[in-house]
Amino acid sequence: MSTVVLTPEQRIRQRFAGFEEAERLGNVTLACRRLGISRKTFYKCRQRFAEARGERQALLDRSRRPHHPRRLLALRKQTHLGPARLRQLLLPPGIRRVPSAPTIGKLFRQAGLTRRHRARPQRYRRVFVVPRPGE
Repeated sequence: MSTVVLTPEQRIRQRFAGFEEAERLGNVTLACRRLGISRKTFYKCRQRFAEARGERQALLDRSRRPHHPRRLLALRKQTHLGPARLRQLLLPPGIRRVPSAPTIGKLFRQAGLTRRHRARPQRYRRVFVVPRPGE
């Protein structure tokens, strides 16, 4: 199954057509089925469109990258914690939208704040030197 890459203007027209289709049919589920989008996507776009008071640019996809990685990077330098523990540290105070542990790990790798795994030290092997056979 191939995915079609749409230009921003095509994406806006497609989503706006979804609103019109749902209005015309009077059934969101049927309109979504015909357009090949999920109901969740439809309602998310409709909510954004309403919040933007009809601004067509609100129908475009938003960036998914973390917006403020500086706070995460500063915490990493202070605490030296890994992604999973750092995420747990941020969750209790009620900070909204904490990135997942893999995303935090990716930020650390991009910033060069990770280190390679240490090589296991070689075990010391004692070598016995025998001057003559049989001794």
